[in-house]
Amino acid sequence: MMKDGSPYYYYAKTGTTGDDELKTKSKLVVIIISSKKITDPDFNFRKTKFYTIYFASQNGLPKQNEEFQAAVIKFMQ
Repeated sequence: MMKDGSPYYYYAKTGTTGDDELKTKSKLVVIIISSKKITDPDFNFRKTKFYTIYFASQNGLPKQNEEFQAAVIKFMQ
């Protein structure tokens, strides 16, 4: 989804929540797009603009909707 030489840094975290007895599952993913490297020890969130995109799929198919997610990420760039 990202081109070589992109001026942005991308960070993502996935997760799953739910209740096995009720057979409910939520698939979660959060993506941060930042113009600065947020893993730098001197990074200051107050001085940097960044976007956070959160996707949630309740009781969805095992496959995520990657095409939709890619379109949203590309739109934010």
